[in-house]
Amino acid sequence: MRKTIAFAAFVVLVVGGYFAVQHESEAIPRKLQKDALTALSAANIGGVEVAMSGRDAVLHGAVQTTALRGRAIERVQAVPGIRDVDYADLKVQAPDRGPVDGMVVAPAASVDLTADWKDGELVLRGEVFGALLDERLDQKVAQAFPGARVLKKVTVREGDADEEVVKRVAAGLEGLSKTTSGTLRVTTDEVTLSGAAPDEAARSAISDVLRGQIAPPVKLAIAVSVPPPTVDADVVDGDATLVTLDDDDATTGEDAAAAVDTEMAVDTEMAVDTEPAADTERAADTEPAAVADTAAPAEPDAAAPPVADAGAVPHGVDLGATSPLDPQVCQDVIMWLYEGEKRITFTDDRANDLTPEGDAIVQRIASLLKRCPGPKVTVEGYSHNLGEPDALRSATAKHAWKVRQRLAELGVDEKRLTSRGYGYNRPRYPNTKETRHLNDRVEVKITGTTVPKGGK
Repeated sequence: MRKTIAFAAFVVLVVGGYFAVQHESEAIPRKLQKDALTALSAANIGGVEVAMSGRDAVLHGAVQTTALRGRAIERVQAVPGIRDVDYADLKVQAPDRGPVDGMVVAPAASVDLTADWKDGELVLRGEVFGALLDERLDQKVAQAFPGARVLKKVTVREGDADEEVVKRVAAGLEGLSKTTSGTLRVTTDEVTLSGAAPDEAARSAISDVLRGQIAPPVKLAIAVSVPPPTVDADVVDGDATLVTLDDDDATTGEDAAAAVDTEMAVDTEMAVDTEPAADTERAADTEPAAVADTAAPAEPDAAAPPVADAGAVPHGVDLGATSPLDPQVCQDVIMWLYEGEKRITFTDDRANDLTPEGDAIVQRIASLLKRCPGPKVTVEGYSHNLGEPDALRSATAKHAWKVRQRLAELGVDEKRLTSRGYGYNRPRYPNTKETRHLNDRVEVKITGTTVPKGGK
């Protein structure tokens, strides 16, 4: 009898323990799922479903942009207790191209690009899918065609190009740059390059670049030509000029510069109320060997701009006054506050907060913005060209966001403020050893005013 009672008690304990463990094993994934959904909601990211496989999160659904997809993944990865994140089924929504029999037509390809190269001029036409591919296109053009005049008529569609497509574009442009003249066509399925090479060695190099870096099919039709004699002349090195074409007409001069200024930073705007992930850090200050191939356009040599006289406030503005200011006057003084070596700076630690010197500048900017209330204000972050492009863009977005938050804390109407990170795409100063650090900056721009383009 005693043995029977003891055995029954043992069975009860075993069964009870089993169900307790089972309940605990199911409760943990449910809690992690809830925490992940809460994190996404706090970041104002919708359209994402979270399922759990043990401690691993599986993301489903669709978001509007590639940048939003990246932020969703980062938010879930940051949830304590989640071991890994599977985001293969988290898609970027295709643009609505109109209903066809009640259906929406999805994009058929992630690239359809034509590039014509002749007499120092590169003309780009077609369409690419995804801001990342468009950015890599600009980087490769700057690296492979330094000093060239670049005419760009490329439509950027919503989408997400895979790495193989990015390789096709980069390798195709590299091959085209080795010709004396030629035409490149890149689609998702094929790369075609025709033109002329200066000699057999160049033709062989073109073949090696394309056939060695990308999968077939690759079609080459390269002839060897003898270039005409050249006349000695002084040549001035300069930046590659990027001009966006409207229809078939090219803009030039100052209009071209304006066109460039409106092309960058697709999908890089920070969510207004969302701080960048805490583990986003700036790339190291030491230049990796491969950076030269992906760097921003080379800059002409120039000395560092002089630091403005502390007493020479533009328009004679009294920084201690509170009287109203014209927005353009306000913008001129703000620009003067952080020009050159006086730029807004941040600490080098993980927090990457404003330094006391940087915060002092932001305080003065806040005082000026309150003297010209009304116009919208954009806080823009920029960097030098040393480091991985995505890391630089994330770091500049974080810096801009921190300045925006500080301005709001100092009493600037938060509804006026937005922030963006541009990475290294818009250097104000030459990216030389002497002045590269000046491009690591934050600028505050008032809508409707004029800001000089570039340092002297």
